[in-house]
Amino acid sequence: MYKNSKRTILFPLLLAAGVICGLLAGRYVGRNSTATELRTLLRAVAQPSNKLSYTLSLIENRYVDSVSVDSLTEHILPLLVDELDPHSIYIPAEEMARVNEPLEGEFDGIGVVFNMATDTVIVLNVISQGPSDRAGVRPGDRILMIDDSLVAGRKIAQDAIVKRLRGPRGSKVRLGLGRQGIAEPVEVEVERDKIPLRSIESAFRIAEGIGYIRLGQFARTSHDELLAALARLRGEGVGKIVFDLRGNSGGYLDQAILIANEFLHEGQLIVYTEDRRHEQLREYADGTGTAQQMEVAVLIDEQSASSSEILAGALQDNDRATIIGRRSFGKGLVQQQIPYPDGSALRLTTARYYTPTGRSIQKPYVAGHGAEYEEEIWERYRRNELFSADSIRRIDSLKRTTPGGKTVYGGGGIMPD
Repeated sequence: MYKNSKRTILFPLLLAAGVICGLLAGRYVGRNSTATELRTLLRAVAQPSNKLSYTLSLIENRYVDSVSVDSLTEHILPLLVDELDPHSIYIPAEEMARVNEPLEGEFDGIGVVFNMATDTVIVLNVISQGPSDRAGVRPGDRILMIDDSLVAGRKIAQDAIVKRLRGPRGSKVRLGLGRQGIAEPVEVEVERDKIPLRSIESAFRIAEGIGYIRLGQFARTSHDELLAALARLRGEGVGKIVFDLRGNSGGYLDQAILIANEFLHEGQLIVYTEDRRHEQLREYADGTGTAQQMEVAVLIDEQSASSSEILAGALQDNDRATIIGRRSFGKGLVQQQIPYPDGSALRLTTARYYTPTGRSIQKPYVAGHGAEYEEEIWERYRRNELFSADSIRRIDSLKRTTPGGKTVYGGGGIMPD
């Protein structure tokens, strides 16, 4: 019985091998180039995990019409990355300058940071004192119309939206906005202008001994700007700081660490990251901070994200600040930007970050459901969370205790004290 089974298995395999060898030999005699092509394809077949490359190779070599594989790849990559998590993205070469501008340089525009959630333009942040801020655009607004053109539900490419919003300084653009709680679209006219890109949007003494600092983003110069603001306020007799991170959607991680270092004592943990191999990278305060003796209160809201949450979490978990406001966004994923030779890049999530007590503040998500992820902010509104702290969902299994005995929670943003 064993011999018969063995023969039954081997015979089809030998027959198939003979047919393939015969085909290869025959075609080699007829056309040497075709044989080379077949050998290449067979090598690809031998690597089934590389199905995407194999499929593109088949299209390039066998498809009935001439097609650009590079163009196909540009369409495929965003769809591929979208299946990972809400913050991994593919950035085409032509969009790299726009993506980096808010943190690196100056430009003319309307002064908003937005994201495409499936087929909807959602305003993530409005640059303080910029054109959109003056016109009344708010974070969370959905851009439905640009001038007389409907853009909602049309699946328009992000770079096409940028081109419609950008324009010479002094020119105007009309926006139709969808806003939570308002049935009819809100119409505004925005006059394009030079976008102010200061990290410290305001810093002044608000009362005897009390200063106020508003940090709009974590750009390359944020730490240097903070040092200058602190020095000036100390000269005015300020010993207590209200640090406003509301609406700050993040930026450079290293700047958040440097700023936290100014307030924490030597040896206190600022943040740690953990990758897929469970390898950790920990950042500690070095004791050189210039604001270690200042009393601190931090203001946050649902638009405070990423680096803002790292800073707020570090100060909260070390009992170094009182956190006031509304629950923050809930972004606890770390991205690494990996460039391609053509100038494009993959911003890939490579680790999770944790606050000093071990909290992951990443809110839940389902891969490939970016629109639902953005909708979570609106769900807070519907649950009345933006007006009542009792509506915040706290999960006991994610509870942690600070060295000073304060209870803090993970699982979806930094929660106010």
